[in-house]
Amino acid sequence: MKIETIKNQMFENIEINKLFFTDYLPTLNPQSVKVYMYLLYISSENKDFTVETVAGELHMGKNELEDCLVLLQAAELLQIQSGVVVINDLALNELKKSYTLRTAKNPLQSDFTDEKRKEHVQMMKSVSDRFFGGNMPPSWFNQIELWQEKFGFSSDVIFMLFQHCEMNRSMTKAYVRAVAEEWNRQGIKTGSDLGKYLEDYDEYCKMRSAIAKKLNIRRYFNEYEESIIKKWYFTYGYTMSIVEIALKKSVYRTNATLGTFDAIISDWHRNNLKTVTEIEEYEAERKKQYGAQNASQKAARAPYKSADTIRNNFEQRKYNDDFFDGISKESLLDITEEDGNK
Repeated sequence: MKIETIKNQMFENIEINKLFFTDYLPTLNPQSVKVYMYLLYISSENKDFTVETVAGELHMGKNELEDCLVLLQAAELLQIQSGVVVINDLALNELKKSYTLRTAKNPLQSDFTDEKRKEHVQMMKSVSDRFFGGNMPPSWFNQIELWQEKFGFSSDVIFMLFQHCEMNRSMTKAYVRAVAEEWNRQGIKTGSDLGKYLEDYDEYCKMRSAIAKKLNIRRYFNEYEESIIKKWYFTYGYTMSIVEIALKKSVYRTNATLGTFDAIISDWHRNNLKTVTEIEEYEAERKKQYGAQNASQKAARAPYKSADTIRNNFEQRKYNDDFFDGISKESLLDITEEDGNK
């Protein structure tokens, strides 16, 4: 006896692994998601396709579609082999990441004492329960262990990392990774290191908000703008009172950007200026030098002469009665000759 199921392919479901939504979707652009979904549909139908036909179906340009395919390959969602598109099994991808054979013992795990191991397990559980509802994807476990191994983060730093990202309303892996890398650059290892950094970071956020308000910027700063402001605060050690001196110069500049102000502020830093007084004295001296330079350039130019000045430089001719009598006689003679010729 054989059992068969009647299915209408038109109404079949296409399954998508949860890992796609947790690990891949947040980092993909909308067009790449669109392409991935359509490729899943094509694979379920066992249809052949060309880049041109898919581009036409999705109302995309061929080059745009090819760019999306490159991004999907980079994200390990698919691979292209000899003209064949193979959609990867996300669960298998995760297993490979989780159970990759090590050629040596994991130094993180081998150095754990029983107490340290319990702390590590408890931290993982706390992060999973607090930020993932008790269902943290396996890839996050691997990522956390990597940060502890590579950056030397303590368990409380890891927990505070996720707490910090949640407060900033971004829990994508790319964002959390970027914050972790920033903390590593700042030399953070322990909770006390992080506490000092977060105090400074809070002051930095206040300065960033003040800058946006002063410049009437009603959007989030992009990555490059953020790096400039962080440089002013963390590298140069400048407070808002110093930065504002540069911002006031926007009155005299059209279309001034953060890059414009960065040139001014970096010049102060190169000249080892650290206080408002030093900067104001430096700017006053520059203004004085600039004024003197302009004055010398004006003096070097040929002096301007007005029309009255030029006219007064000519000697006035003097005319007597004989001169006017001569002109009258010559004019009368010319008129008489013209009448005779008619």
